[in-house]
Amino acid sequence: MLNQIFMRIAYIFVAVCTMILIASVVINFMSQNKGKAKERKSRVATLQMVAFMVAVYLMVISRKCILKFSDEISLAFVMAGMALVLAGTAVNVLGRINLGKYWANQIKIYRSHKLVRKGAFNLVRHPLYASLIWLLVGVSFIYMSYIVFLATIFIFIPMMYYRARQEEKILGKRFREYGEYRTEVGMFFPKVIRFFKRNAVLPGIKLSAAAVLLAAYLLKNNWLVLLAFAFSIVPFFFTFGKFVVIRKCHNPLTKYVRKRMVGALLRIDINELRFTLLFGASTILAAFILIHFGNLHFGYIIVLIMFFFKLLSGFGICGGSYLYYSIFRFCPICRIGHYIGEKSKSGKSSR
Repeated sequence: MLNQIFMRIAYIFVAVCTMILIASVVINFMSQNKGKAKERKSRVATLQMVAFMVAVYLMVISRKCILKFSDEISLAFVMAGMALVLAGTAVNVLGRINLGKYWANQIKIYRSHKLVRKGAFNLVRHPLYASLIWLLVGVSFIYMSYIVFLATIFIFIPMMYYRARQEEKILGKRFREYGEYRTEVGMFFPKVIRFFKRNAVLPGIKLSAAAVLLAAYLLKNNWLVLLAFAFSIVPFFFTFGKFVVIRKCHNPLTKYVRKRMVGALLRIDINELRFTLLFGASTILAAFILIHFGNLHFGYIIVLIMFFFKLLSGFGICGGSYLYYSIFRFCPICRIGHYIGEKSKSGKSSR
């Protein structure tokens, strides 16, 4: 019964996101820039994209080519699909706002054209096309339609790639800095290492894990707990390597705790980052094991507690950091390790 209600919510969610996208496209056409511009016609434009979306709608309502799994696995797919649809809708709308007066149905370069790199364009080079890909993959997950997934991979993505390459040839000629922009930002998918390098993606992953944990608690679904564990453990492996940078701490509460515990340390220690990620992932895994072996009550209490911790951590108030510095304060080995790390960093900076 709960799964049926959740599926209805998912279908309504897709419908609402679709209406938002339609409204944003209509607004773009109504407010389109009428200024002088160099125009290049493309075989892939709004009409072709809308036609593909209509085809997807027909595939979905036909209820053919549907995969069937257990309720738990199906629910995990639906949750992942909803996350992709939400991300696609948000990035698409944000991209249109960032692009502003430079949006056009065909490829146009206006006289006053400037290279847009802010907002969604700092995530991917073509957020309007990338977001539609994410959204369509999400729809295929929600409706369990492998024909929609295959059509997206083998028809829609090549369409978007063709259009994007046309745009990039013109932009590359107009803007000298476009080559640098291409190396820094991915076409349809974010360059993960770049975002871990700037620590920009960690809050998003933590908030995503919090959302999955809340869903796992409400739906009493242990597979969602395992999905939250995956969200938590993957960033841990990105804390090893040359691309990891220690950033400054901006959260006032965290600053206060660090000053109280370790003096004037206002930077995030790499060992602190590793400890918090591994500790959170291990706790979620322990909850999964408890639930799997029948201790539902205690396991889901841990899930609920970790939801609050992940939620706060996503906004910069990390309980794992406070635990780390509590140990740091009383453990000589931690202090020696930190001292060696600071010396090695100061030695590199002096060269």
